[in-house]
Amino acid sequence: MHCVVAYEAIQNSRWVSVDGLVLAVRVSEEQDENGKHYCPDVGYRYTVNERTYESRTFALIAPGYRHRESAEAAAARYRVGQQVTVYHDPRDPSVAVLQKSFTWELLAFGFICWVLAGITWLFPTRRDMAIPQGPPYAERES
Repeated sequence: MHCVVAYEAIQNSRWVSVDGLVLAVRVSEEQDENGKHYCPDVGYRYTVNERTYESRTFALIAPGYRHRESAEAAAARYRVGQQVTVYHDPRDPSVAVLQKSFTWELLAFGFICWVLAGITWLFPTRRDMAIPQGPPYAERES
């Protein structure tokens, strides 16, 4: 799962930008197994090769906030009628976002996680290296 998201985020860094127009702005409330969270919900329109598209996808890795005020602050950067930059997949212009998900910080964080996982795998814990029970040598008869 995380590999797929990372791949999509890197692909997202190669997407093409076009001008778009904000159609609607609100904050959506969602409930899942982790509780309630809030997301900026921005509708926008953009045109690619003389074809017009509409989308509500904010980012591939959508930000979810525990506090409504944080989501409102993120949504407040957009106003109905505002010109925005829209990033779309050059292979499928119907897939678009307002915020690119790929950042060098995300890549660095992923790299650090892989390194730590590798170290954990290479150096087992003391419990994994427990000394076998019983005498280390065959008992000798005297």
